Amino acid sequence: SIDFKIRKQKLNATMVVRSNDLFFGWPANLYQLFVLQDYIGKKLGCKTGSLTTFSNSAHIFKDQFEDIQQVTLD
Repeated sequence: SIDFKIRKQKLNATMVVRSNDLFFGWPANLYQLFVLQDYIGKKLGCKTGSLTTFSNSAHIFKDQFEDIQQVTLD
C-alpha cells in the first residue's frame, strides 16, 4: 500500500510492501515510488517531502551473494 500526506506544503510518501528482494527489487521499487511521489507532488503544487518504505519480508537470494559481495566490498 502507498499513503501520501501533505505536511508543511510537502508531499510525504509511505509504502508498505509484503515482500522485497533487497538487491534488485527494493532499489527499483524505491525509484518508482520517488517518481510517483514527484509526479503527484507537481500535479498538486507541492514539493517532495519524506519517502519511507516498510517491508514485511526483506530478503536476498543465495544466488545473489556473489553480486552483493562485489558491490559491497569494492
